[in-house]
Amino acid sequence: MALAQQPTGLLIPLYLYPADIHTNAAYNRLIALKKSHPRVPICVILDPADGPGEQPDGNYKQAALRLGGAGCVVLGYVSTRYAQRPLEEVKADIKK
Repeated sequence: MALAQQPTGLLIPLYLYPADIHTNAAYNRLIALKKSHPRVPICVILDPADGPGEQPDGNYKQAALRLGGAGCVVLGYVSTRYAQRPLEEVKADIKK
């Protein structure tokens, strides 16, 4: 019953590279949307390289910080290759 009382939100797969994060139109529109609807939960999926990638990317870090600062929940993507990938590889990507 408690779940039925939760507000409906959005899950947005934002698979766009966050170049120029402070002037990036797509990211800025999403941040403005969240700020104009602060009570609507918005979860955003970022996908640097079909998972976390080999090295950290500062642009993704800044994107996650800006989105989180606006009130979005930031999620990462990890490929399972349609459940065919070994579980230990998936767990290793999650830890990254």
